[in-house]
Amino acid sequence: MLSHIVERGHTSLGLCLGNPVSGVGMIRRNTFDAFVQEHDISVSPDWYFEENYSFADGKKVMNQLLMLTDRPTAIIVGNDYIAAGIIHQAKQEGIKIPEMLAVTGFDNQAIAEAMGMTTVAQPIERLGKEAVQVLDQLARGKELPVRQPMPLELIVRETT
Repeated sequence: MLSHIVERGHTSLGLCLGNPVSGVGMIRRNTFDAFVQEHDISVSPDWYFEENYSFADGKKVMNQLLMLTDRPTAIIVGNDYIAAGIIHQAKQEGIKIPEMLAVTGFDNQAIAEAMGMTTVAQPIERLGKEAVQVLDQLARGKELPVRQPMPLELIVRETT
């Protein structure tokens, strides 16, 4: 996702996450931080948002961005519902997506397709099945097999 945003010409990025201390939250933040350092990307503490989970949270994030005189040209968002709220509020305020602000989501939920959102698809059904298998094996006291990473897919749509 980050490479895609840079390939589209963006040099100032915001980040919006859910739980910043969860395993996923820490991995996403660390990956973001390493990427921006390697690629001469502008960031600001004002462009970092955490503890956001819903469409309403996305609207609040966009309202906070609107109060800034210096804004990122793109924002990487941790889930599609938050991104949808950002996009909705941006359009309400006359911000053109992606010309004035590129927005990405994560999960490829139905709302992402409905809004033409660039997102990342992950095999949610497979994740669920493997989680149940792991819990079953743990409950039976069995050793866990080595798991292979699951493929993610970048879905490019109209928001980037």
